[in-house]
Amino acid sequence: MRSMVEKSRELQDEAQEYLGKINGVLCDGFDSFSDAVKRNMERSSSEFHMKLSEAVNMISSQIQELDAALDNLVRTVGSKLQ
Repeated sequence: MRSMVEKSRELQDEAQEYLGKINGVLCDGFDSFSDAVKRNMERSSSEFHMKLSEAVNMISSQIQELDAALDNLVRTVGSKLQ
């Protein structure tokens, strides 16, 4: 009976050790995945803000060109009416 109890304890200890190793592997995997997601999100955010800045600059440039064209149109029409 005593040997069965000891064997049961040994098996339980081995199972605990095995589960501890599995837990370590899962934690490492989760940490690696988490780090990869974070890096990807940072890169995506950076790219998004860069593209957004480029778009805003293009729109600003187009508005300035439109403003200049409208000024020319007003001058041309004004000179024709005088």
